[in-house]
Amino acid sequence: MKAWVYDTYGGPEVLRFAEDIPERRIGTDEVLIRTAATSFNPVDAKIRQGARRDILPLKFPHIPGVDVSGVVAKIGDQVSGLAVGQRVYAYLNAQDDGGAAEYVVTKAVLVAAAPQIISLQDAAALPCVALTAWQGLFELGTLQAGQRILIIGAGGGVGHIAVQLAKWKGAFAIGTSSKTPDDDLTRLGIDQLINYRTERLADALGEKVDVILNAATMSSDEINAMLVLLKPNGILVSTTGPADEAYAAESGVRSVGMVTRRDAQGLQRLAELVDAGSLRPLIAARVPFGELASVHEQADPSRGFTRSGARGKTVIVVDETL
Repeated sequence: MKAWVYDTYGGPEVLRFAEDIPERRIGTDEVLIRTAATSFNPVDAKIRQGARRDILPLKFPHIPGVDVSGVVAKIGDQVSGLAVGQRVYAYLNAQDDGGAAEYVVTKAVLVAAAPQIISLQDAAALPCVALTAWQGLFELGTLQAGQRILIIGAGGGVGHIAVQLAKWKGAFAIGTSSKTPDDDLTRLGIDQLINYRTERLADALGEKVDVILNAATMSSDEINAMLVLLKPNGILVSTTGPADEAYAAESGVRSVGMVTRRDAQGLQRLAELVDAGSLRPLIAARVPFGELASVHEQADPSRGFTRSGARGKTVIVVDETL
């Protein structure tokens, strides 16, 4: 099969397109997915660079991409609840071969039925960021209806999903953006926009918030500085590293850094929200399979990428016929 692989940690230049990758046999508890699409997440670049090699060592050659959508091609003997021909999507184990391949083998317990009202290709934009947003908002942040939430990086992959989930819950959603007005976020229902380039957060907020979800790359000092924006007993959840816990405790608030958990049941719940019209991915670009390396290059900090880059998610279309 055809796949993108890399044989060592490094920059985007280590990626190579291979046309002779052996198709892996499936185990009794696994499924084979014919890939419709994968998508780019910043974690894909971090894994490729070796930033997590101590906790996520890879076996080379490695196929990147933690997101996948596609159609079930084969199922293991012990697999139940999935059928050949079913439209599915999954958040893959980062140490296993990923979604940048014509076929993917994964544990069946990671796979969920894909949303029906969006294209199967666009469904690949959801798994990693949607699970991150859900777990950050509701499992760690315990966000409730009527509360005020500040989403840092509201236009990004995690952020634009968090805006929609917060509104679905009945919260007052405030988000930071590199531009105002921001038509994308307005269409998603955000209640208040703050331009982080021209406005001070504290001044623009006025009233403090119950929850902060940080989905942007920030220094520890920048994250710590946001603690004063929380109400007493409020919580800051950060996808890129927590604030200082001792400082948070002194301030009468809480801080937690999160690692997204793989959760097929969570993906099923999110698919139901998509089909109910409460959630949709914002697609920055749909890129042909052969151009995956260019996506990694454009997101490389050494090439000028900043946190105000492309809106939403970039989807890499592997099979446009699905």
